[in-house]
Amino acid sequence: MPAEHAKRREMRTTKKPGRQKKPYWEMTTEELAEATAEFDKEFIVETFRPLTPAQRALWERIKRKRSKSSDTK
Repeated sequence: MPAEHAKRREMRTTKKPGRQKKPYWEMTTEELAEATAEFDKEFIVETFRPLTPAQRALWERIKRKRSKSSDTK
């Protein structure tokens, strides 16, 4: 059990590769072009894959959470 907790914690704290440290609105034109180059590719849908069982469970858990709407006041 502790190993599973450590693994989840590591997943949360590990940074994603290619992620920029600087917000987009503070980037120069060249930095912005480099950071967004991946979105210029065609047929990106071919890179998608079905969710793993762990990802599916996480998605279902997130969907179940109640929305915090201002209508309930």
